[in-house]
Amino acid sequence: YLDHRGFEKLSSNAHTRLSLELLQPVMYLCGKSCKGSQFTGIKVVGISQIRDQENFSFKKVIFDKKVIGTYFEAGADKEIYLCGLCGCGESFEEQISGLYENMERIVSEYGFRSTDIYRTYFYLRNLLNNYEQFNINRDKFFKKIYFGRVDYPASTCIQGHSFYNDDVTAIIMASSTNYTRICTEKQCEAK
Repeated sequence: YLDHRGFEKLSSNAHTRLSLELLQPVMYLCGKSCKGSQFTGIKVVGISQIRDQENFSFKKVIFDKKVIGTYFEAGADKEIYLCGLCGCGESFEEQISGLYENMERIVSEYGFRSTDIYRTYFYLRNLLNNYEQFNINRDKFFKKIYFGRVDYPASTCIQGHSFYNDDVTAIIMASSTNYTRICTEKQCEAK
């Protein structure tokens, strides 16, 4: 069992952190809810081959010398899952801009368009202070790739951080499979 105190202790131990990184792509998270309750958890993406399926392959996605995701193909369908993607920089603005640049570069390297991104999870270290700037950058990125239309993938933004103590980190999912995006007024998009 790993609570938030154990997470903080583990994340400060470089040897333990390196051992856990070998289990990638796994994203270790810690944070507080808006009401102040602590949470600690992991995000794991598991992929298994369907028995006797032909043309199935998968490989780890490596970025900045770390395994941050999984890419797989099954016939004509391709998917990529990125866990723990972040941007570099001292300020939140530098990190969020860098995250979107890295996201666009990685999905492109694996043969996807940015419009193939269908699901995102963002973890902000300080949600209340950075949420407005986060939304400005998210709007700017998605308006650019959708030529002015605001057409976001399904998205969740949570207060939390990874082992790397970044101000923003993300989980990204993209697919080459044709799918129908469902939009509803019940979605609560931040403006």
